[in-house]
Amino acid sequence: MYLLSYYSLTFPYIFNFLCICFSTFVLYSSRDEKKFIKLPWNITDAQNLGRVLEKHKDRHKVEVFVSLVFVYIFLQSFAIPGSIFLSILSGFLYPFPLALSLVCFCSATGASVCYLISFFLGRGLVYKFFPEQAAKYAALVSESFH
Repeated sequence: MYLLSYYSLTFPYIFNFLCICFSTFVLYSSRDEKKFIKLPWNITDAQNLGRVLEKHKDRHKVEVFVSLVFVYIFLQSFAIPGSIFLSILSGFLYPFPLALSLVCFCSATGASVCYLISFFLGRGLVYKFFPEQAAKYAALVSESFH
């Protein structure tokens, strides 16, 4: 019924995320910096990560930019909290027009992927595990349109 399966939707994201995490970990091999290479969950984590990325941004512009884009889209795609700190971090690392464009692109792309995942995956799961409730709400929605 659906063209895309769960594995074909999630595998590329998980694979890319793991490759970026591994390459970032190898790239920043200093012991002092390794403890700051993680997803920021608060403003202190974002500040520490920003300091580390600022040091390496001059030598590894593309790697830092692509890593930030992939992690941001990954967080947005699976609705994982923490993308607000990446927005702040992008404002710290890049000039305002580039940071704004980056945040807008990543937010829109991540939200679109989140919608597609829920459309192709969530709909089937809801109808499979909660058929009575889905039929009830479908009837309620169709009633309100007539």
